[in-house]
Amino acid sequence: MFDSKNNKDKRYNSTIALEKRLMEKGYQKRKILFEKTFFDELLLFVDVVFRALVEVERTKNIMIFMNAFFIDIIKSYPFIFEPLKSKVIASNMYDIPEEYITKTMSVSVVSFFLVFIAEFVKILLLSSQNLTLKMLVFDLAMIPFFSFVALSILFYFAPFAIANNRKHSIETNMPFGINHMSAIVSAGVPPEKVFKMLVEYGEYGEFSKEINKIVKRMNTFGEELDKSIKYVLKTTPSEKFREFLYGMISVVEGGGNVNEYLNQMASVSMFDYKMKRKRYLESLSTFGDIYTVILIAAPFFIISLFTIMNMVPDAKIAGMDIMTLMSITTYMFIPGLNFAFIGFLYVFQPEL
Repeated sequence: MFDSKNNKDKRYNSTIALEKRLMEKGYQKRKILFEKTFFDELLLFVDVVFRALVEVERTKNIMIFMNAFFIDIIKSYPFIFEPLKSKVIASNMYDIPEEYITKTMSVSVVSFFLVFIAEFVKILLLSSQNLTLKMLVFDLAMIPFFSFVALSILFYFAPFAIANNRKHSIETNMPFGINHMSAIVSAGVPPEKVFKMLVEYGEYGEFSKEINKIVKRMNTFGEELDKSIKYVLKTTPSEKFREFLYGMISVVEGGGNVNEYLNQMASVSMFDYKMKRKRYLESLSTFGDIYTVILIAAPFFIISLFTIMNMVPDAKIAGMDIMTLMSITTYMFIPGLNFAFIGFLYVFQPEL
């Protein structure tokens, strides 16, 4: 009895193993059948570019050619361009993500060739007699390459910075916007009308713009409130605003009390707003102590030390005389640190 059961198990396992091997062989054959060689990819790229050139000639729109030229690069590196696409959408730019990426890549490539031409002309006009290989490599390769990289980095991170600024604006204005919505709903106004009235008021920065997206979709596409909210919560850069919209959808679809939900959210968001400012005010005292030590006491001590050292004949530090070091410290180092400190406070201060 046990032998027959073991034989059945062995036959079952062997059948499963055979099916797996057959599936793997079929997958390999299918992969080989549909696998494109480099020559096939090259022919396909040439065909796409040729069709794009024909379309450019017909429409007089050079961006068609640029889209065809860079689309394969965008598809080949999703780990680089997918985060950028989401930030382009979140930054509320007018360009679609693929169009923005194509424009930035085009500008970066064109800048490479323009800088190359400018450096080549400069070498011909100014440095023809003292031309060296090092100068050629630096002027004709390194400088154009650095200009290309600098523009690429600038354009790549610009949507991230814009989306981050929008996020701060949304979360700063959200307590006041929700409080306003709560006051309107308490008067018996339906939720759809509340969103429209808040947009008409329009005094809540990026929060009003996000609400305006919901209203536009309701007016333009005739969508219900919950469907319009679902679209906006996928594109907003603020996680807190997304949580608010999720809760709003649950209340609207479940037939809950919108006024009670808005009152609760207004209290929570206002509490977070006050706590954020309280923490910032407490941190200002720490920043004041740091400023006093680094930018008042330390420079005074350094200048006093340099004054004493200057009494010693031929005194130098790192090959520089004391008066030069005092001038650099007084006119460059101390003002630079002050500007850096002001910039630090400007970046990290919460919006009002």
